[in-house]
Amino acid sequence: MRAIFLSLTSCFSWVEKWARQEKPFQRFPHAVETVETVPTSSGSTPTQLKQGVNETFLSFGQLLVKYARRSLLLLSFLSTFLPSAAAITTNITYGSFFFVPRIVSINVGDTVVWTNGFGSHTVLGTGSDPICGGAFLPCSHTFSTPGTYLYECTQLGHAAAGMTGVVNVASASVAAALLTNAMRLANGQFRFTIISTANRANTIQASTNVSSSTNWISLSTMTPSTSTFTFTDTNAGGMTLRFYRVVEPP
Repeated sequence: MRAIFLSLTSCFSWVEKWARQEKPFQRFPHAVETVETVPTSSGSTPTQLKQGVNETFLSFGQLLVKYARRSLLLLSFLSTFLPSAAAITTNITYGSFFFVPRIVSINVGDTVVWTNGFGSHTVLGTGSDPICGGAFLPCSHTFSTPGTYLYECTQLGHAAAGMTGVVNVASASVAAALLTNAMRLANGQFRFTIISTANRANTIQASTNVSSSTNWISLSTMTPSTSTFTFTDTNAGGMTLRFYRVVEPP
């Protein structure tokens, strides 16, 4: 879905440029109430809210842009609910004085299984995580914290003979925050929904001019217990437009 959304965005940009040059042929009053996203170099996506009512003339191209924008917003919203990559299981075999592979690299949430071996052997983590705790194999362990974990077989003389291993655990990638359901309230304030990662800090920033990265100001930092929460900009009253983005820590 992410690849489809990016390609549709590129097509939409081309259609929008064409529509601006086309002469209008269908005439009727048009109420303007749009939400637009503008990519930034920092990787976040600020959202522009703009509201008003104008007497204008719409061409076919402009109508196409209008409904294409709504479709793109719907696609970006739906893509948030697509299942993320599932945790994987890595198998390690064992035998007389060996683990194969001896070094494995996984992500947080993945599981390592020591299986399909022969002989009496154990796995004990030599650091902060005991892994299988010295239990006889086969065994399995799910790693929940990034880091490098060393382990060995505790049978007499086996570790000295080379029966040791390493599990490298990398941080799982975090999806960029998504701003949706934007609206202007009756009092002029802006409200929108943020779909992000639960239990991670989210700093909401705003700007009225995105031409420079120094124009952003932080409005609030929130750590939601769920992946979806609502934010209201109480200082936006009287503004005709404002851009928003959410910055997450690495």
